Amino acid sequence: MSWKRLHILFNFINLLIVEPTFLQISSIPQIPKVQRLLVLCCRVENFYPSEIYLEWSRNDGEPVHSATHYGPFSDHSHLYSMWSKIQLTMAAEDESAVYTCRVYHSSFSVPGYKDVHYHINTKGKACIAGRRYILFRQSL
Repeated sequence: MSWKRLHILFNFINLLIVEPTFLQISSIPQIPKVQRLLVLCCRVENFYPSEIYLEWSRNDGEPVHSATHYGPFSDHSHLYSMWSKIQLTMAAEDESAVYTCRVYHSSFSVPGYKDVHYHINTKGKACIAGRRYILFRQSL
């Protein structure tokens, strides 16, 4: 194979790397309650190639091992989506905990991953995370 063909092939392969257009954590229920079930779902949408890895952690990196992963699934445009969920029974000490969904994909620049954070808020009031106002939701 000629160098020119290899160069064209390499450029074509590079075009096939698509960074996810949507990263989000949602919760069921929206307002967590102590001693009740809380489900956190991390959604990653519209990426290519399909190789992707998601992991969950709590606060300062304590791993959450009970995650269930779904996908990746391909859509009509041949892009992929995936979601992962964790289920936990809320405890009083979970108030103000931060859960992180770390997504590894070849489209991300160094360090090769992006984090999405979910701040537990059982009070039902808005709080500030970075420069973003959040109400029982996630921050990037």
